[in-house]
Amino acid sequence: MPKKSHRYYADLSAREKTIVRILAAFLRCADGLDRSHGAAVDAVSCSATGKNITLKISPSDIPDVDRQTGLLKSDLLNDVFRRKVLIV
Repeated sequence: MPKKSHRYYADLSAREKTIVRILAAFLRCADGLDRSHGAAVDAVSCSATGKNITLKISPSDIPDVDRQTGLLKSDLLNDVFRRKVLIV
């Protein structure tokens, strides 16, 4: 995850750090959804409500390890948007 102690990250403006955190959050989650390196996910759509961010993946029958790792690596997404991530 981005840290203030990372050399190049520390040099960014506050706005740039926000952008990096948002992009890193989605990248971490996407990386988790391909934990098995089987490229099982063809598409992802995202919607947000007041309490949740819902990632709808297609096809829905990806390996459990990919789904669980996607949720595990959604920690930054939870933090950035202050919403719980759901993968359906």
